[in-house]
Amino acid sequence: MFHSNIDNLYRVVENQYYSGGEIFPVAVTPSPLAKNLKDEYPEITHATRFKNSFSVIENDGQTFTESSAFVDRDFFEMFSVDFIEGNKEISFNDLNSVVLTKKLAEKYFDSNPIGRILRVNKDYEFNVAGVINKFPDNSHINFDLLLPFEHLKNEGNDLDQWGNNWIYTYVLLHENHKLDDLNEKIINTIKDHNEGSVTDIYLQPVKKIHLYSAGKFTADVNGHGDIRYVNIFIVIAIAVLLIACINFMNLTTAKSNNRAREIAFKKVVGSTKNQLIRQFIIESILVCFVAYILSIVLVDSFLPSFNDISGKDLTIPYFSWEFLIFSLSFIIFVGLLSGGYPSFYLSSLKSIEILKGLPHRGLGNSSFRQLLVIVQFSLSLFLIIGFLIISRQLDYMKNKKLGLDKDNVVYVFMNESMRQKSDVVKNEMLQNPDILYASTSNQFPTYIANSSSMVEWEGKNPDETILFHNLSVDADYLKTFKLELLEGRFFSDDIPSDTLSVVINEQALSVMGLENPIGSELKFWGFDVRIIGVLKDFHFKSLHNKIEPIILYQRRDQNYIMFLQISNLNLAESIKYIENVYRKHSSDNREFYYKFLDEDYESLYNAEQRTRKIFQFFAILAIFISCLGLFALASFMAERRVKEIGIRKANGAKTEDIFKLLTKDFTKLVIISFALTSPVAWYIMQRWLENFVYKTNITLWIFLFAGILALVIAWLTVGYQSIKAALKNPVEALRYE
Repeated sequence: MFHSNIDNLYRVVENQYYSGGEIFPVAVTPSPLAKNLKDEYPEITHATRFKNSFSVIENDGQTFTESSAFVDRDFFEMFSVDFIEGNKEISFNDLNSVVLTKKLAEKYFDSNPIGRILRVNKDYEFNVAGVINKFPDNSHINFDLLLPFEHLKNEGNDLDQWGNNWIYTYVLLHENHKLDDLNEKIINTIKDHNEGSVTDIYLQPVKKIHLYSAGKFTADVNGHGDIRYVNIFIVIAIAVLLIACINFMNLTTAKSNNRAREIAFKKVVGSTKNQLIRQFIIESILVCFVAYILSIVLVDSFLPSFNDISGKDLTIPYFSWEFLIFSLSFIIFVGLLSGGYPSFYLSSLKSIEILKGLPHRGLGNSSFRQLLVIVQFSLSLFLIIGFLIISRQLDYMKNKKLGLDKDNVVYVFMNESMRQKSDVVKNEMLQNPDILYASTSNQFPTYIANSSSMVEWEGKNPDETILFHNLSVDADYLKTFKLELLEGRFFSDDIPSDTLSVVINEQALSVMGLENPIGSELKFWGFDVRIIGVLKDFHFKSLHNKIEPIILYQRRDQNYIMFLQISNLNLAESIKYIENVYRKHSSDNREFYYKFLDEDYESLYNAEQRTRKIFQFFAILAIFISCLGLFALASFMAERRVKEIGIRKANGAKTEDIFKLLTKDFTKLVIISFALTSPVAWYIMQRWLENFVYKTNITLWIFLFAGILALVIAWLTVGYQSIKAALKNPVEALRYE
């Protein structure tokens, strides 16, 4: 772990409780919480607030947008901040201090940056108090410069408000802390300071944030992994390894005739069974060692491609002691796993029967090999079925009607000067005939996180607390995203009173239970407003989540994102035009940034996209390895039945008869595998689909297709050897015997 205090570092998170028993987990907390927890509970030694942001840096007449974070001084005591210049004792001695990463310091200063001035967000000058190494890229805490949290007061933020969740809170506990006891003590802290609050708090270990938070918390940081998918990939890797081990067992026992005389002679000259077992185990481990060397070469070659698929930047410490010890242990384990049964089987062959030429029979000859083939194909079938169902779910999500049009929508961020004249900017954008519509908002339609329970209406049960999402839009939002209006009308620039009007969705209407919603009055954020329209429900989160109540309102001073619906005929020219208008109305020279909205929608399912690709790869690999073993077994069986085949051919058997003879046993094994695997695969994939509120159905054709595919692959694999044996001259076969 990068942070030395990782075992005692925690993030404070919330559970908000609303009517109907719904729990709403939230990752952000009120600003005063950190100081309160540190002052009130001796178990907490340090606490810091953390607000990630973007800061505009002015340097040599140019402006740059950099990733920044506002933190308290305790941040440097809690996290492993590596100072290159300066130190944590002098950092943030005043509100005009700033700490830069080495990369940023080299970007803006050509010599010692300590004490130099950096202009941030146009109006503020900061003294550089320290230079640090950047946190690892896989950390959920990322920034290029750190600013004092109290500076946010200068930007008009109320830091003493208990009713506003907007920052992350981290605490450091004593080493001998008892987490459960402390969670019980702090659970009602927000309720105690905010009358009417429905929020409990508890501590989440920082080391569990990355893999155990995906999709769990509202307003969480981006880029989380998901422990469920890690476990899936571990199981798949074990399955593929098991298939390979089964191949080794099958082929070793099937080819036992080739080593039978060696075993017999060694026993005759005095070798014990234990000595033979050791010999075969060592041979198996040596095979695994050679395979390990080859695997290192393959892994090193394919690692860049795997990183592209998985979205990670993995490196393998080949020469670290931990890796070498693990590798050696794993080689021995796999050698024992794959060579254990063949060793006991081969060492148990009776030398007298071998020297007399009698056939050695036993579990290793047939039944156990068949069982192993069934296990092989069961695992392969599961991977095929899993890949098909994941692909079907992704296609469902991609093609499902969301209730809004996300295609060919470009968005740009407006700075302060653009926000003040957004109508002028919009009108100039619309002068280009390829820009069809333009609208502004304060959030992305892919993820609307702002919410409030401060909504009252006539007839509401006073004991109910219901959460409504809220979104600030302008009058053109409806036509830009092609939302469907069910009742009433949308906002209009020609009606000034619309600033005190709202539009709700179907889900909000259902929750309110209003029979005649148009004209009904609400109290929203303390203001008296009236409903002028009802929208058909549209998805504003991923399909993992159900559609929730939402209220749209007009506060155009809050809107900082401009969305532009453009024609797909002249995309490049349209983007260039947008950039020109942007630069014309921007008050600084910051870098122009734009993005297509449909890319944001696709990013909601990055984990599923990667899972599909990895499932596909492992399914192909598993089938390939299974086919190698099947091919060798078919070859062995054809050799052992060469006399039978010759006699049948001499008596008039056709090639297709020989094909049926040699493939029928394998066909039975595949059918048995299909019967065993299908219910297990259905259950596991049904559980996976429970992660989605909106999901595809698991249909019979998926299983039939997987079964037929496995059967065809088995026939093709075995068929080659079958046809090869069938085409031999029967005279040669009988002469061979």
